[in-house]
Amino acid sequence: VDAFWSNAGNWTGGAPAAGDRLVFPVGAANPAMRNDYAVGTTFYDITWYGTGYTIIGNAFGLTNGISNSGTNTISVAVALSGGTASGGSLTFSGAMTLSGNVSVTGALNGAVTLTGNAKISGTVTGPVDLGANTLSLASGLISGAISGTGGVQLGTDYALARLTGVNSYTGPTIVALSPSYTYNNRAQIDGIQTGSAVTVAVNPGWGNHRLSGSGSLGAVVVEPSGSCSSATDVNCNQLSPGQSDGSATGQMTTAGLQMKSNTRLILQLNGAIPGSGYDQLVVNGAVDFAGGPRLDVFLGYVTALGQVFRIVDNGGGAAVVGSFAGLAEGATLTSSYSVVLQVSYAGGDGNDVTLTATSVPKIWTGAVNGLWSEPGNWTGGVPGAGDVLQFPVSASSKSMTNDLFAGTV
Repeated sequence: VDAFWSNAGNWTGGAPAAGDRLVFPVGAANPAMRNDYAVGTTFYDITWYGTGYTIIGNAFGLTNGISNSGTNTISVAVALSGGTASGGSLTFSGAMTLSGNVSVTGALNGAVTLTGNAKISGTVTGPVDLGANTLSLASGLISGAISGTGGVQLGTDYALARLTGVNSYTGPTIVALSPSYTYNNRAQIDGIQTGSAVTVAVNPGWGNHRLSGSGSLGAVVVEPSGSCSSATDVNCNQLSPGQSDGSATGQMTTAGLQMKSNTRLILQLNGAIPGSGYDQLVVNGAVDFAGGPRLDVFLGYVTALGQVFRIVDNGGGAAVVGSFAGLAEGATLTSSYSVVLQVSYAGGDGNDVTLTATSVPKIWTGAVNGLWSEPGNWTGGVPGAGDVLQFPVSASSKSMTNDLFAGTV
């Protein structure tokens, strides 16, 4: 008949009453609908078999969620107090109130208020008021500002959860959803949330959780996981500034840092500038490596001899406590391209963690001729005794003569 919910002629079985189940089939005459019931009228649930529906009008509630099969939009405020809202492509353009451990999958473009714990998979562009509750972002992105005294849990199996807003909430941020038997959770924080401490959580059964990003965070603690048996185990929980997938470096700022035993710090070194060129942690508080976390470095280029990477800029006044597993002060590690890096926990202005390139390979270019003694044929100059020599596919001349001193090793 028309678009109004209160018109009995628009429904099979007559106009719905509070507590009824609402079903929207394929092929309805008016997919653009107006809820003209009293504001806050609460129905049981919505089932969408059709696609292209839009609901406008007054705010309403659902006690058992939404089952969706198409691409549909709710453009009014909705209060979900139970069940799940998922399937197809759901867009919520109005404000939402979530409680009763409800789970929502979709695009939430209005303000979100929690009056109980809730779980979201998708995108949230509006502000989020936690109150004293816990929001679990299983996957997706919250770009709106998060406030309240509650906390946030991030990630689920093999999924990335991101926060990019300027957040004022003061409850804890936990990487790993509860219950904690999950694996390979990825959390990336690129916004500002200095009032929330962040923990990459203890996981009794699995692990391999990773915190990444280029944001400003409260104090960060990386706990071990149940599936990590040693510092060399790839299932250990991880901290890695920059993009979660390692595609871009970044600079993460924290109010403090503690990495416990059987955890990993993963760093990409792709240039000489912190943040844009290589991963860096800026810690404005205590730095605690007493547990002996593992350091994994991935060097993306042949750096200059003597290049210093300040991987932890320790802004606190105290020295670093402890060291990386197997890397005492002055120890070396051999990274990509056979570059040798020496670690110091007293670098920079005296209490920073640095890596210094103490040995780099000489790379053949053959740009001038075929003689080894010609400096122009090498990146890094003529090799000396003990140097590592590399001969890439791209060299101009592959026919060479070793005219260095006989017996040079």
